[in-house]
Amino acid sequence: MISKPPVINNDNIGKVCFSAGGTGGHVYAAIPVIEALLKENIKIQVITDTRGLKYYDTIKDKISIDVLVMDGLGKISIYKRLYGIFFMISAIISTFIKFLFHRPDMVIGFGGHPAFPAVLSAAILRIPIIIHEQNSVLGKANRIMARFAKAICLSYKDTQKIPAYALDRVIYTGMPLRKEILTTIKSKYDPIHKDQFTIFIMGGSQGSNIFSETVPSAIKLLPKDCLENLTIIQQCRANDMENVSKIYNRLKIKNTLSDFFDNVPEILTKSSLVISRSGSSSVNEITNSKIPAIYIPYPYASDNHQYYNALAACTANGAWLIEQKNLTPESLKELLSKLINKPMLLREFSANLKKLAVTTATEKIIDTIISVHLNDRPVEAIDKQITKKREKL
Repeated sequence: MISKPPVINNDNIGKVCFSAGGTGGHVYAAIPVIEALLKENIKIQVITDTRGLKYYDTIKDKISIDVLVMDGLGKISIYKRLYGIFFMISAIISTFIKFLFHRPDMVIGFGGHPAFPAVLSAAILRIPIIIHEQNSVLGKANRIMARFAKAICLSYKDTQKIPAYALDRVIYTGMPLRKEILTTIKSKYDPIHKDQFTIFIMGGSQGSNIFSETVPSAIKLLPKDCLENLTIIQQCRANDMENVSKIYNRLKIKNTLSDFFDNVPEILTKSSLVISRSGSSSVNEITNSKIPAIYIPYPYASDNHQYYNALAACTANGAWLIEQKNLTPESLKELLSKLINKPMLLREFSANLKKLAVTTATEKIIDTIISVHLNDRPVEAIDKQITKKREKL
């Protein structure tokens, strides 16, 4: 029997550096782990970019933050790409110098462009590295960084494109969840909340123009009996909000529109159905909240990972998937009309999502950190240990 690992504390780990930025999905996955370490008085350094910085607002006073200038990478224009490469090289040099004089005990990469300079610098300086992949396809940067990592933590069991040389360092942890989401897991799902059928439309951290166009057009086509007790909560880009609001108000539908919701867990507790992109953070939070969803993957996501993120929930009969090329107001209207009138089907799909819920991801990653730092257990032993209940950090 494997002995219980020691509780992590600042006697065995002094400082951990997290690198995560870009979209909210990378940062949201890192924050629960950061919060768990902060409870044990571990010093936390965060390396992010200007896009990712805003997502650290809730913990910014408790951590040290370095902001890298990262721009132009992934752009079509050759000039912007060269611009991006210049900033990447500058970021690698500045991060390397930072680590040289203020060396962390470990670097944990959660993705986004800022993860690469931190992980590469750590590899050169032989600082232990852990990476976490949020999506169902190992990202290009993580495929490179996997070569240097002591452990590769996965959100999905069937993650694709893992290099053969890294398979012995892979551990399925699941996706760390915000504590606010963990409270929604205890909430009982009911498709009719206070006599209202509430549809929550999420466009991801970047928003989505197509949702602002297609969803209201589909709602307009619904029969009157579907509109009577309908409430819409929708994330819209600021320049779409006025037009969307006019449509819903004309139909006398209760609606709340915003370009960003900071109370997503609270909204999920009263949602009957979610329409969403399928970034990993969104899929995992919706799945663990046991809310049936219609996923419309962003078609230009690298390796089509949003399609595969949604597939597990759809295969388990917990969600529906419509590819953007097949999305029309008419097709969406047909599905919505069916779901609004079949609450028992929604209850069935909600029950199916319970089987996919993973609430121990943070604890598994903490165990991985301990194992890698102490170097006393093989990575493959960690998953067995985590099946036993650990003390709360």
